[in-house]
Formats: sequence, structure tokens, C-alpha cells
Amino acid sequence: MNISGIVDWILLHPIQYPGRHNHQQQRTLSIYRDLTTKDQFLLVINSLKELLQDCYSKGNSLHIHNFGTFSFEFIGPTSQAIPIKQSTQLKQLPKLYQNIRPCFIVDPYLQKQLSRYSQKDEINKSRGVGSIYNQGHATQFCNPQTLSNMCYVDKLTIESILKTFTQAINDLIRMGHDVNLDFGLSIINVKNKNLQYMFDEKFVNFMNQPEFTDNFLKSKPITCNIWKNEKSIQDKNLNEIYFAPCSPYSLVTNQKTKNLMNIKDMTSVQK
Repeated sequence: MNISGIVDWILLHPIQYPGRHNHQQQRTLSIYRDLTTKDQFLLVINSLKELLQDCYSKGNSLHIHNFGTFSFEFIGPTSQAIPIKQSTQLKQLPKLYQNIRPCFIVDPYLQKQLSRYSQKDEINKSRGVGSIYNQGHATQFCNPQTLSNMCYVDKLTIESILKTFTQAINDLIRMGHDVNLDFGLSIINVKNKNLQYMFDEKFVNFMNQPEFTDNFLKSKPITCNIWKNEKSIQDKNLNEIYFAPCSPYSLVTNQKTKNLMNIKDMTSVQK
């Protein structure tokens, strides 16, 4: 069952999946025509695909609640993940450790419906990660407001669509249905409760190009050498950034102020 089939399943069971997605909603921008219930559902899913592509192009991961996280890991010749905290020094790592592999981290809620899924620990979680959603490198939560701005559908409808879509996927897998989800850059296939995924080959090759790996660097040169080597900073000083006041003008102004204060004191004494 593909994405379109899942949408039809949801709309055929309004009692099981109640919400705003079962009714035609007005667009947030009046110049766009109103869509049918299925069309607005598919529009949000297509916007989700574009959001995934945008997150990956910036070097971020995307987490979808109750579904999973589209992320990546840094691997070496021994196929062991490099700690994420070292990713900021990617330029200083040996070339053997600069391979990047995209991956999909199954959400714990979806794991309960599956019997098999590849590599239960996709990546080595870095220390100090506070958020439960930050399961990959620079994980971004799927924000309904962002999707609302992309497809001009109100936020409440977006929340209803995302919640119902992920719930329907879990229900169909639990009931033994096969699911084939095409997210553009990634295809997730569930057959006999066995989850497998694949990524676009061209995108995987692009992830290991300098145009993509530069996204992981907070600063390309080492921070301690910026002030020594950067000529644009080395030649500057505070006098060039903040102009000092003219000294003769300041002296005259200060003197006038003092004279006024003296006159005021003299008049008060005479009274």
C-alpha cells in the first residue's frame, strides 16, 4: 500500500481517524483554491518531502513523531560510527573517516509494530544530547507551522494530518499490511513487518562531496588561528570600528558645560 492508498484508507474510516483532515479546509491565502480532502492530504505529504530534502541539504536530520528520524552517520573503513561530537572537526579527520551514510532511525513507537528492522542502533548517540527527539546529527523536529507556510494550510489541519498519517501507518503494519512509502530521497518498504529502506544513489554520492560536508563545520579554519591568519580582522582595531570623538570639540563642549554649572552655582549663592 503506497501513500495514496494510505490516504484513501484514512478517509474511508473517519470514525477510527477523526479530525480536521476529514473536512475540506480553506487555504490561508485566498488566491489559492480550496482542495478536496485527499488533495490537501497529499499536498501536506509532498511538502513533507520538500522539507526532508531541505533539511538534508543543510546537514540536518528530520524527526517525525511516532515514525522515525531521517539522519546520517559518519563511518570509517571498519563500518563503526564516529562519535557525532567529532563531526565539527571533519576537516581534521583522516580521509578514511569522512564517509557519510544516510540512515533511518525507527521510532520506538513504530518498533513495537515491527518484527525486523535493519540495524537497531543506527548511530552512536552523542553524549550531552538533551532532547529525546535529537536522535541524529542536528535533528530538527517536523514543525507543523513550517509545513503550513509551505502549502498554505492552517496549522491545526497540518497537525491532524501528520498525527493521523503516522497512526495509520502503525495500524496498517500491525494488521499485517505491506507499506511502501516514497519520500523522494528515501523509500521505506515494510513487508511482512520487516522494514527496509533505501536512499537515492545520486544523493548518497552528493553527501560525500565537499559541498555537503562543509555543512558540518562550525568554522572551516581552526578557531584559535582565525585571529592570527585572517587579515580582515588582524588589520582592524577598535578605532576603526568605533570612531573616537574629536578631541578639540570634546574639550570645548566639556568646558561650556562646566561654565554653565559654575554660573548656576553663583546665582544660587547670590540668592
